[in-house]
Amino acid sequence: MAANYTFLASLLSASAVLLAAISLGITITTGYFRPQSAVVWIAGNLVLGSAALSVIVFFTGRFIAISKPLFVAIFLVCLASGLLRLRKNLPDWRIAPSGLNLWILTAIGMLYFALYVFTASFPETSPDGSSYHLGYLARYIAAGHIYKVESSFYPMLSQGFEMLYLPALLFGGGPAAALFHTLFVSVMLLLFAGLGEVFPLSPPELAAAAIVFYVAPVVGRTATTAYVDPAAACICLAAVYFTLLACRELKTAHLIFAGVCCSFALSVKLTTLPIVPLCLLLLLIKARPGWKQVCAFVAAGFAMEAVWLGRDWIWYGNPIIPFGDGLFPNPYVHASFEAEYRQDLAHFNGLSLSSSLFLETTVRGFISQGIIGPLYLLFPLAAIVLILKKKYLWPAATLLMLFAYPQNLGTRFLEPALPFAALTIVSAIAALVPRMVTPVAIVAAVACWPSVVDSYAQAHPFARALPAPVEETIFHRPSVTPWLEQHLNAYPIVTYLNVRVPADAEVFAQSGLPLFYVRQNVRVWYESADNERLRDVLLMGLQPAIYPLVHATLHLTSPTVTTRLRLRPDRVSPQAEWSISEMSPTPSRLTCAPNPYDCPFLMDGNPLTVWRNWQPLTNAAHIDLDFKEPVTLSALELLCPRNTASVGFRLETCQGEDCRPIPATTSIQDVNPDREGFLVREFRRVGIRYLLLEDANLIASAPPSLKELFADRQVHLFEVASK
Repeated sequence: MAANYTFLASLLSASAVLLAAISLGITITTGYFRPQSAVVWIAGNLVLGSAALSVIVFFTGRFIAISKPLFVAIFLVCLASGLLRLRKNLPDWRIAPSGLNLWILTAIGMLYFALYVFTASFPETSPDGSSYHLGYLARYIAAGHIYKVESSFYPMLSQGFEMLYLPALLFGGGPAAALFHTLFVSVMLLLFAGLGEVFPLSPPELAAAAIVFYVAPVVGRTATTAYVDPAAACICLAAVYFTLLACRELKTAHLIFAGVCCSFALSVKLTTLPIVPLCLLLLLIKARPGWKQVCAFVAAGFAMEAVWLGRDWIWYGNPIIPFGDGLFPNPYVHASFEAEYRQDLAHFNGLSLSSSLFLETTVRGFISQGIIGPLYLLFPLAAIVLILKKKYLWPAATLLMLFAYPQNLGTRFLEPALPFAALTIVSAIAALVPRMVTPVAIVAAVACWPSVVDSYAQAHPFARALPAPVEETIFHRPSVTPWLEQHLNAYPIVTYLNVRVPADAEVFAQSGLPLFYVRQNVRVWYESADNERLRDVLLMGLQPAIYPLVHATLHLTSPTVTTRLRLRPDRVSPQAEWSISEMSPTPSRLTCAPNPYDCPFLMDGNPLTVWRNWQPLTNAAHIDLDFKEPVTLSALELLCPRNTASVGFRLETCQGEDCRPIPATTSIQDVNPDREGFLVREFRRVGIRYLLLEDANLIASAPPSLKELFADRQVHLFEVASK
């Protein structure tokens, strides 16, 4: 009974957010947006209202509070304003006749809609959905406001669609976010019908394209979770629709609506960036607008994203964090992380841009974690057919939206291009054999049904479609705990943390946990600059043979009197790493470049805490030692990793920025400090009492001061002693 109540509460909550967004859209667009079809009117108002509601939720949660009475008031205002505007400006629609083909396609859509709602109603278990998409929203709700997060780059990304999840989660809990996502994508599907007003496609052809997109297994998989990819794809479709509408009538309102959709898409998913040049090119080619109209579109095109750029500029000093850290240095994300992150995503699970990737993402899906369906194998031929017939829009739109795909080769990153690929395929079939449009859509729906997908796709959970509903799960819904035990791999460790570990504890982990189900603050060792620094402390503390330390003494050939000494690397290369733990004599002030933020660790007395360049090593790297009074130096002593000693050192004495070299020789001696004690000291200093390790070598190297509390398969939880 509890599970059914949770489903009902979640569905009502998701529906309330959806209705508030549509009402807000009506308030904004009344008098400016009058499509021929009621369903297009609903979808258009949904996307524009969602864009506005997202901003309202963010500013309310950031500057006022996150509370149920406050959001109830916001929703009631949205509904009341929408009804008042609608009462005075009710559009006069005509009901278009519907043929058999359209009814068949509608029935297929309703069948899949029921499947998606059924699937979305279960507790969230998707990797990213249960992790950062909902995890940080749950923390905002618990804190009562939106706050700055420094321990992970994920909440530093734009959270345009997550702001719509937040009120759904506040009222409905559990699967409310996934249900809202499902409802949003399903309603936005109606926008395909609007393309018939601005492009010569018949209703059955548009309905067939909508079905081809909607039934794609990766769309179904992600639209029924708290991911954001299908929503981003639908918003991109809305941007193209409003752009084509603006091209037809060249009204400023339509230009602004198109720009807002572009900006909303960017705030939802950065990989939708090609939608901006796509819509701009459409305007310039098809409408030839004046410069004021172009400016209106461009301004609206960055209005939504400006909220998140401004937030990141104020909070983190980098408007495009976690990217551009070389251009906007900050203490939260290392420049080296961006390069490594891009490299990992561009070779997702070992994939590369090759002919095999096409089959992998269409019918295999084990490595790329999902498939778009076998019908998309027709896309190259369909694009050629349309190009030969001089119908360039949909092939060009698809290819342009794929420009960002090489940045991440996972299948779901194809989704922003899928609506246009579906239109390409259906348009080509309609141009060659019009009678085959509906049968092709039926074939696509059959080929993407869960049990059918399981017969040809490989075994990765995201390669398969949704689990087929069976009588037991329809009429006897499992409770939350058994469902999570079965579908959430990390559930044993999650349970232990929630039962045995204080809610305010800090946990340092090698990989992410489903934060939505965890009360503690989990810091993953690659998700922020400080976490990467602590990772180095952990590795140096547990693996002395791999990370040896040495005492390097730079002997000056003759004593030198100076107030400023500059230390530089002797040999530089992009791959070199230069890091130093301690130095003597201790100056009155230290200045480091790059990475000035870790300079204090050179004087903290802990050999495991190091200053490191964290970006390609160049001649610009240096450490300045400033002394209050002139000192006579005959040697400079350093404690550093052995690989830094192999890079070498150069000394200079400086007057201002005028520096001259000082001849010196270097002697190296191995040292072995009390690594266990220093490791414990540093983790206790930053407030971390628990370590979650997965690497077998690290687990085997754990000293007695790390007390093992729990183990589940390869994951081991340790408590840091008070030594």
